[in-house]
Amino acid sequence: DRPMPGAVLFASPPELEVELPTPEGSMRGMGVPAGVTLIVGGGFHGKSTLLSAIQSGHLDHIPGDGRDAVVADADTVKVRAEDGRRVARVDISPFLCDLPGGRTTRPFETEDASGSTSQAASMVEALESGARVLLLDEDTSATNLLVRDARMRALIPADREPIVPFVDRVQELHRDHGVSTVLVVGGVGDYLAVADTVIGMDAYRPQDLGVRARELAGEGAGPAPTWQARLGRLVDTQSLAPTGKGRIRARDGRRVDHGREEIDLVAVEQVRDGAHAATLGHALRVLSHGGPAPIARLLDRLDAILAAEGLDGLSPFPEPHGALVWPRRHEVAAAMNRLRCLRVETGSAEG
Repeated sequence: DRPMPGAVLFASPPELEVELPTPEGSMRGMGVPAGVTLIVGGGFHGKSTLLSAIQSGHLDHIPGDGRDAVVADADTVKVRAEDGRRVARVDISPFLCDLPGGRTTRPFETEDASGSTSQAASMVEALESGARVLLLDEDTSATNLLVRDARMRALIPADREPIVPFVDRVQELHRDHGVSTVLVVGGVGDYLAVADTVIGMDAYRPQDLGVRARELAGEGAGPAPTWQARLGRLVDTQSLAPTGKGRIRARDGRRVDHGREEIDLVAVEQVRDGAHAATLGHALRVLSHGGPAPIARLLDRLDAILAAEGLDGLSPFPEPHGALVWPRRHEVAAAMNRLRCLRVETGSAEG
């Protein structure tokens, strides 16, 4: 992964420049503040390229790959719509209230999620695994979950629309839950009213457009219904064990054979490759012992194993396994949530 021929050297807008210490001395560059940040600009001007760099900023990089000095919070998670994925008893009521026909979303489960329900579930699951920053791109999001403009709000009464769009939640997410958002938008101007920072990309060069954005923003849609406490989920750890002969292998890019089951991680963009995906399967195997436990506690257990034993703690063999990639708790949780044989129980918990 090297820069394209003729690549533009990144330069920070003066208003967003910060200085960070490094082992080689201090370094200056663009800082993305906590809160709600928009990345805007015309098509093909570098919006998604910048977001892609941020979403890999928790990793070390090979010198010269163009992202040497890109650093992100270790708990930065990219979420997107994912038609057809399974959702296992996730409370998505902050984004989707009870559905027609009396179907509840506290919790919600399906074998074949739509774009909006899958993305809502992925956001709640990311919070469950401890995410502190959410990354979204309009191009890979469910539009009806992102925004509902004034004309549609006027046409469809609020009591007939079960979706609470993300634009109504994003400030609350930071203010009350300490979770920041970086969002690429090209056609949903409603977010200007809720943005703390607006970065405009022009021919791959960033600009601070915050002042101009506030001049154009207008008023937001008003407060959304209060975010209710989420239902905690207890995982039946035995359901994490690979079935059949227990073989775990990357079958096709980011798809993993987990015994007789397949874990489809194609839409989990922070999974790097097949070796990384297979490692997540081994992590689930290691966590498949013991009684029911909350997802966060299982992830803490995995972090403790890695701290004590390193990657050897995930090896399926008595000797070290050279094809493992250090797993992050958020990708382990993503693999767990996409395991179609996952069994969970729900109970009340602070959320």
